[in-house]
Amino acid sequence: MLTIEEARALQLEAELCGDEVVFDDGVPMVSPEPNVAVPMPSLPPTPRPKATLRSLSLSGTSPVALAARQVEEIRKAADLEAFFAALEGFALYAKEDGSPTTILPGAGPLPASLFLVAGRFQEEDFVQKSPLSGKTGAILDELFRASSLSLNLCWKSAVYKSRTPFGRQMLPREKNLFRDVVRKEVELVSPARVLVLGAPALEILLGRKATPGETRDEEFGGVPLDAIPHPLQLANDPALREETLARLKELERKIHA
Repeated sequence: MLTIEEARALQLEAELCGDEVVFDDGVPMVSPEPNVAVPMPSLPPTPRPKATLRSLSLSGTSPVALAARQVEEIRKAADLEAFFAALEGFALYAKEDGSPTTILPGAGPLPASLFLVAGRFQEEDFVQKSPLSGKTGAILDELFRASSLSLNLCWKSAVYKSRTPFGRQMLPREKNLFRDVVRKEVELVSPARVLVLGAPALEILLGRKATPGETRDEEFGGVPLDAIPHPLQLANDPALREETLARLKELERKIHA
């Protein structure tokens, strides 16, 4: 036979679950005391699976597919402020937990004589909150002064603007999406020429493997494109440094032709 306490518990369960409970004979039906609130049992929230760069999705959409949709909106940006605001939530900039990361926007004068674009920013750039600064900027400044170019007249940017590294090779479709993003940035900056820093960035912009030394008479988004090795490659290679300086002097002549 059930005790009074057990009968109360069974009755409460029946009320909560909507089932009819039949008690043993001889056990009176009991009700909670008048004006005494019956606490509803609380269930712990169902844990959500941890999102990752691979699992990040919206209604079953993969990060790459979501980024493709976002690029369509990025292309509609009317100015650079709207452009960089849209990039803050770009799916391919997600952290490992799936949350968006902060980007380092490109910077420079408008209009710019040159659009400088590296593959990615260095840690110094994020610390100083200034694109292509630190050692990269110091080497560029020295080369530009020697070739009669002015770094102050250049827009400085990168293909990949987030601090969060990919940690893997970009997929071909991801490269295409980043190319579209840079093309929109070039459109908004309207430079006289594009100068690519390093082979990785050059491959993404051209859509094929190429070296800076092989680049001749190329265009990107309808703008003439030139390329040099990344400045950090020049630190311990005097011959490559001289070759790069000669290309920059040639570029200076093209700009003023």
